Amino acid sequence: MMLRGLDFTVYHGYFSLYITMFVVMTILQSFYIIYNLLYESKDLAHYLPLPFKTSEVFLAKLSVIVLNVIPYIAPVFSLFLLLGHDAQIGLLGNIVYSLILFTLLTTIVFLFAIVLVHLISRLSLFQKHKKIMTTVLYSVSSMG
Repeated sequence: MMLRGLDFTVYHGYFSLYITMFVVMTILQSFYIIYNLLYESKDLAHYLPLPFKTSEVFLAKLSVIVLNVIPYIAPVFSLFLLLGHDAQIGLLGNIVYSLILFTLLTTIVFLFAIVLVHLISRLSLFQKHKKIMTTVLYSVSSMG
């Protein structure tokens, strides 16, 4: 394992770099998924006649977004575990702290991505040139 030779308690910059890299990749990839599922999808008219509540449909869409975004941020959990190991925290405490930090970071990134997509989609430039802007943003997210 390449990261095992690195002591994150000594080399803080590497830990921050890895976390930042995975967070940026997650935000770029989640933009595409969030925009498609919540803004571009025209399937709500098909779901409304079915015996589902609107909240259930919305929760299902959010769970699809989370399941598609998790692979991009999942390596952060192992980084938290490695940091705890390097800081010589006990195994149980390390797992608990890592889970809490991972859940917190994932929630923050997820909410930030949703707010970012919402703000970008409300820009007048975006609304005027929707096709061009979505193509540019999809291209940027696929390069990430």
